[in-house]
Amino acid sequence: MYALIKSLLLVLAGLLLIGGLILLYPVAPGTSASPDPHFSQLDPVRTGAIIEYVEARDGIDALLIGDSESIQLSFGPTHEPINTHSVRKPIINVLFGMAVRAGKVDVNATLAEIGLDDAEMPLTEAEKQAQISDLLKARSGIYIESAGETADMRKARPRRGQHPPDTKFYYNNWDFNTLGHILELTTGETLEAQMQHLAERLAFQDYDPDHLYYQESEGSEHDQYTLFLSARDLASVGRMMLRDGLDKNGERLISTAWIEASTTPYSVVNYMHPFEQFGYLWRMDPRTNTWIAAGWGGQHLLVDPTNDLIIVTRNHTGRRLGAILWRVILKLSATHREPDLLALRELVLAERDLASR
Repeated sequence: MYALIKSLLLVLAGLLLIGGLILLYPVAPGTSASPDPHFSQLDPVRTGAIIEYVEARDGIDALLIGDSESIQLSFGPTHEPINTHSVRKPIINVLFGMAVRAGKVDVNATLAEIGLDDAEMPLTEAEKQAQISDLLKARSGIYIESAGETADMRKARPRRGQHPPDTKFYYNNWDFNTLGHILELTTGETLEAQMQHLAERLAFQDYDPDHLYYQESEGSEHDQYTLFLSARDLASVGRMMLRDGLDKNGERLISTAWIEASTTPYSVVNYMHPFEQFGYLWRMDPRTNTWIAAGWGGQHLLVDPTNDLIIVTRNHTGRRLGAILWRVILKLSATHREPDLLALRELVLAERDLASR
């Protein structure tokens, strides 16, 4: 009986701890913008097939399908800001593209040249030879504890100094987090200001400055930035990519050369199949010539430049960051949904083929 009571108390203490963490984490604000009604410009039969496919799978709360000019299908709360998780990385890629075009950043510069270090874990001279582009490729050769790491990432992290810069791919949160600091260091503008500029250029409907905030790291001075975006604001990023870097007014936001560099495969990562090629924070599927921004919990932006198509799928993982703990415990992460996304792409392309006959 004593052992049972002790076990129950331990379980209760664990639940209280997790609940406390959830309550202590900040709450991302919602949006005051009006939601879009569900609509579709696709064939009704094909629309029904797409919605049926989505509803038969958990992990898709909102869906958008469109091209470079417009949205053809909207389903679910596409106006609701949702944690982008790792989709934040291709968004940071766009901010870098803007800074590069403005002449504020040279991605061939080394960390030594821009004066970047890590106060919590000072970099070696060899590590400082990593170029900004190496961090964009997740090939920095800098293996330091960072905020937002998963257990698998920590387990896979190479030994410090094991690989020189640009010789080994490692999905490295230190690289991703530090890129945010590099943008601020090189441009002289806060990440918040740069996101606000992007929101204005692409006419985001739901973005609020409070949708960007930070998670501190104990092992690095470079904190993790967390970004909430709605499905329709994320779709605006995809449509800009389809327009070869032009904003909503047809004015250039990022260069064609930047898009080409960003979607060039620098690494092949088999465990990321089918989007196994890794560029500058974007992943690519060579079989379908599509690009993807993918995040934990079922956050996806698929860009298909060949067919002038974007698909956005979002899964709500909680407005408090701490709520993620519950989803991990209950296995509600909706990960590994890329094949479902490609199946949706086939349904849409089949609809277009039907409409053209």
